[in-house]
Amino acid sequence: MTEFVSHGRTTSFLAEVVSNEDDYNVPSYCYPGAETNAWVPGIAVRVTSASGAEWLGRFMQGEESPNGVDLCCIHPDGQRLVVVARGSGYVVAPENPSRWEEVPIRPILGHCFDDSSNTLVLFDYTRAIGVNRNGATWKTRSLSWDGLVDVGIKDGALAGKGWDAALSKWVDFVVRLDDGSSSGGASPPD
Repeated sequence: MTEFVSHGRTTSFLAEVVSNEDDYNVPSYCYPGAETNAWVPGIAVRVTSASGAEWLGRFMQGEESPNGVDLCCIHPDGQRLVVVARGSGYVVAPENPSRWEEVPIRPILGHCFDDSSNTLVLFDYTRAIGVNRNGATWKTRSLSWDGLVDVGIKDGALAGKGWDAALSKWVDFVVRLDDGSSSGGASPPD
């Protein structure tokens, strides 16, 4: 079962992934849309805001890939919640569940977090996005024709391998965590 990950940081809110959402008699919101008192297949998260208000979020799972990941974590800004349900990602303000946005990449097939720069990285088949503590988001160019493997944080950067179909092999890439600029990798010609 997915659990809330704080990345070692304290939060002003509490979040808990729950399996039986019927146990909670609190206002509920479905995402996308922040529709009240509805239901969608995906992940249910019980949230207690800093002011003590409780609500239940139901986050719709993605359908693009059975390999889409699940994640529930603190946003690098320390004020919001990030939820990924089978590859579909959402960012929500615990104090105001109607304030939300969709993560602009899907299906999300993996994630990693860099403690030193406080950057959350999410990636799909060919690209990655990073979210920094100030809320700035970057998106890489295509790093692969189809597939990213061995993706992780190494020496303060995102590193991994992308598939180069022209050479029929995996090639290394490196992405700077501050702005998403990259070197290496491969992608089809424009």
